[in-house]
Amino acid sequence: MTRTRRLTLLYSAARAGFGLALLGPPSWAAERWIGRDASRRPVGVAMRGLAIRDLAVALGAIDALRRDGAVAPWLLAAAACDVADIAISLVAGDSLPERARWGTPVLAGASAAVGAGLAVGQTPATR
Repeated sequence: MTRTRRLTLLYSAARAGFGLALLGPPSWAAERWIGRDASRRPVGVAMRGLAIRDLAVALGAIDALRRDGAVAPWLLAAAACDVADIAISLVAGDSLPERARWGTPVLAGASAAVGAGLAVGQTPATR
């Protein structure tokens, strides 16, 4: 396995771990993002949907790596999800806890950049 593909596996495993962290009731990770409202049942529904989204793209990338298939589309989908999280958080503005208003764009921006960089770094056969 190439260095890029090992890094892709690590990135995808971390993303899956983040998805699993969002599944907790009430989610510690969700509270860090949206504040006290994370404990409200309807918010939990949305957070679990988000968790499954992250798990799906991460496990899709891991499966593509396992099969020596095209992993770049999964990485680009993950990056697109991160960009959406940035936009949604910025639009929410001061309704989010202060640390989330800036922490989410930084964390999601870093994740989007890494995912896109890994996608570009794949060999032509795995794009």
